[in-house]
Amino acid sequence: MTSASWVVSHAFPGRSLPVELMTMVLDNVDLPSLLRISHTCRHWRAVARSHPCFWQNIRLASVSTTALDFFQARLDQTSDFDIHLEIILPDAVEHGRIRSVVLPALARNLHRVVRSRIMLHYDTASYALRSFTGAASRLQGFALGFFHATDKQPVELPADILSGHCPHLRSLTLKNVAFPTNTIQSFGQVQRLLFGCDGPYMFPLGLFQHFPALSVLSVLGGTCLGAEPSGETTHQVFVPQLAALAVEVIQCDQLALFGAVPHLASIPAVKCREPHVDLMRILLDHLYGPLELAVVLPIYWEDEIEVAFCVPNSQRMRVFAEDFARIHSDWPRDIIFAPDLAQRVTALRLTAKLAYLVPLFAELPACTTLAVEVGDMADLTVELNDTLALPALKSVIVRARPKQGPVSVSAEALREFLVRILGTRTAQPILRIEESLTLTGDSMALKRGYGVESAQ
Repeated sequence: MTSASWVVSHAFPGRSLPVELMTMVLDNVDLPSLLRISHTCRHWRAVARSHPCFWQNIRLASVSTTALDFFQARLDQTSDFDIHLEIILPDAVEHGRIRSVVLPALARNLHRVVRSRIMLHYDTASYALRSFTGAASRLQGFALGFFHATDKQPVELPADILSGHCPHLRSLTLKNVAFPTNTIQSFGQVQRLLFGCDGPYMFPLGLFQHFPALSVLSVLGGTCLGAEPSGETTHQVFVPQLAALAVEVIQCDQLALFGAVPHLASIPAVKCREPHVDLMRILLDHLYGPLELAVVLPIYWEDEIEVAFCVPNSQRMRVFAEDFARIHSDWPRDIIFAPDLAQRVTALRLTAKLAYLVPLFAELPACTTLAVEVGDMADLTVELNDTLALPALKSVIVRARPKQGPVSVSAEALREFLVRILGTRTAQPILRIEESLTLTGDSMALKRGYGVESAQ
């Protein structure tokens, strides 16, 4: 039973409590549940409508008469609250209602919007952009996209969008848009930009002139053919000092795109999806000295594997996202396990579920630390035909996968897993079980059988 249904089914005993106190019960209820509760009875309608979330988080995903009436009613009654506004109408065919009702309401309330996500049909673009000419002094996060534009030119943003005054705007998402020649002043404080096109398109290097404070850039979308301008004119492009650049495009001329980004070597964190072998070599040449190697499952995308080389105690890293199914047949192991890289690896981090990749590793002669991330007991059942060659290994760290929450595994299963990937050794490394992982069973047997110096 969800928290919302529990509240409704037990509503009657709470009738004697003040509405102001009952609204506290709904603090952990999401907006759709809150709206359903508001239709339960008069008492719970009053309770739901008294909760700030009811008025602050306004979402429109239909242009039906009922949806539009409710949308406008909530906007008209939120004068005392900052608005989080979401308008998702990429397939709406009744463009007249969008032009006559939705966009004017948005324009009237733009000055009260704190966060906004606007996704509209391509054919409404010219009308929509007129709605963003007002000031948005409270705006902190803004997402704007136009859909059904794969066979059309991106929508050009006006230079005066948001009236050039957004002192608090830090996060921006733009999809299927182009940039004007004149600088967009309202983007001057943006620090994080997610830019995408359905493509095929040329990545516009000229966008950097609009984002002097940009720190993190992510490029997503369809086919990217490279970057413009290209050749000798690229050195004239102004690029702020990026802290992170991620390119996760389905099909991309990576050498053309990355080769056109000025000062690529100075960007601390760079990530690309299914990288070209030559690009991997270029990016790895940006890293000097000892390295840490991570071969892990991303937190949210388990159909991919992330391979990351990091410089210890710094923010410098190069991350490669590979398709899970391609690893066996087409992994560029000659680059990842090249001798000049392998001899510099001092630490290896491995998701336990990926232990089947162990035979692919060349010897890591300088690796002193192995960190294993465990998601559940099933991660420890992987079969192996070979072990890791880590002659300098001194410590093994076992922890739960990031954001996985507490994980419990048996000490015996963990011991057997470690023997399978490391084999038996004359001098066993120190084993440390981090607090995010709980051992069940006889942990002393793990200590005796595996020969470690310490264990949880």
